[in-house]
Amino acid sequence: MAQPPAPELAGAPSQALRTVAVLGVSYGGGHAAKLLASQLPEGWRVVAIDRNTHMNHVYVFPRVIALPKHAPKAFPPYTNLFKLPPAPEVDPEPGSPASYQVTQKRGVTNGPHVFVHGEISRLTTSSVSFRRSGEEEDETISFDYCIHALGASLPAPCDVWRPDNEAPGTKKGAVHWMQKQSGVIERAPRVLIVGGGALGIQFASDIKSIWPEKEVTMLHSRARVLPRYPQEMHDAAIDGLKSLGVNVVLGQRVVHWPASDAEGVEQIVRTDAGEAFTADLVLPCTGTRPHSELMAAMDAHTVNPANGRIAVRPTTQVRRFDVAREMEGLAVDDKEPKSEPGQDADLDHMFAIGDCADTTAIQAGHVSYYQGVVAVKNILKMIARENATQNHGPSAESDELETYTPTPPMLKLTLGLKNYATAMPDGVTVGEDGVEDLQARVMWGVYHADDLPDEA
Repeated sequence: MAQPPAPELAGAPSQALRTVAVLGVSYGGGHAAKLLASQLPEGWRVVAIDRNTHMNHVYVFPRVIALPKHAPKAFPPYTNLFKLPPAPEVDPEPGSPASYQVTQKRGVTNGPHVFVHGEISRLTTSSVSFRRSGEEEDETISFDYCIHALGASLPAPCDVWRPDNEAPGTKKGAVHWMQKQSGVIERAPRVLIVGGGALGIQFASDIKSIWPEKEVTMLHSRARVLPRYPQEMHDAAIDGLKSLGVNVVLGQRVVHWPASDAEGVEQIVRTDAGEAFTADLVLPCTGTRPHSELMAAMDAHTVNPANGRIAVRPTTQVRRFDVAREMEGLAVDDKEPKSEPGQDADLDHMFAIGDCADTTAIQAGHVSYYQGVVAVKNILKMIARENATQNHGPSAESDELETYTPTPPMLKLTLGLKNYATAMPDGVTVGEDGVEDLQARVMWGVYHADDLPDEA
């Protein structure tokens, strides 16, 4: 259940209360909102806006769709988003994971900070418009800083915002939709998964583990799966799938999809190799679509036309994409002006993190999390710099903004109900002690909801 809005939410914030807007409250945005609520100076507030009533823990979606009895665990509530518990002081080693942490002040509670359940309709360089669930009119608030963390859409088999979800944006609607999807999978004797990324591999292995009598095929366009990871990760994935009895087909791209996905209708997929695959259910697990349309509508030059992601500096600040240089593969040095000095100064207060941001990092929750920390640190530095200027004194903080440096790709890949493979910077390991619910409740602690029941 969302927190009630502060009385002063509607319209522009008063001079006495300035605003950081956080758009999207999942892996990166949620953590950023909490840190800001803990660290912003007096006279500031966070307004966090999300179209969902609950956080969507998407990394467990394939499992909880196959085993919907665990589905409620995939949706921790936002109820306690700003009820921050005490946090220990940290003094991490430079470059260590802990160095990305921002110390939370002790005993901070809700204060003026607000969570809004609503769908964002418009973004400008100084305001955001949204419509609350159940309302007929948009509201608009002004902001001083903004973090865009709206992520990306999921492939259809995991997309809880599909039209056949009767209550999108709610936990009840998502869980009910997952229960229906599980029934569709259970009734299909032959299942074809298209796409050999982590999502496709996890779907294929889970389905075959739960229903070993099914004919399960995974079709992938490349000769290797998970190419950004060591060869050992590919080997572990293929060995795990084959040991379960999944038929793995590599190096063939789909050129013809079924005309209908209606249940009970035989579906035929054709590939560029001239082969036809017949199934009762086809699950396309191919890629995501970044949610950058609001930024593109604000300024089309802020989005990379090649991948639809928001152009950012290493500081996570939004910038304009230099089509003439960058589409030719020429690197843009953040320290050098692309044309006129200060060209993007009007965007310096806007940040983008996670799957919607155009970086060299993989798309993953932990990436969004650490990018969010960098954005928060930089907002705090900019506020401190502004306060120092107004007080005609030197800033207590370094003027140099923080930059995000991608870490080596990391992944924990389930290969059935018990087995998994993990890729870390020091190598690939395999395990056989997986748990059925994938410890989904661990994410509840991040939102200070670990004392609430699964149905909350």
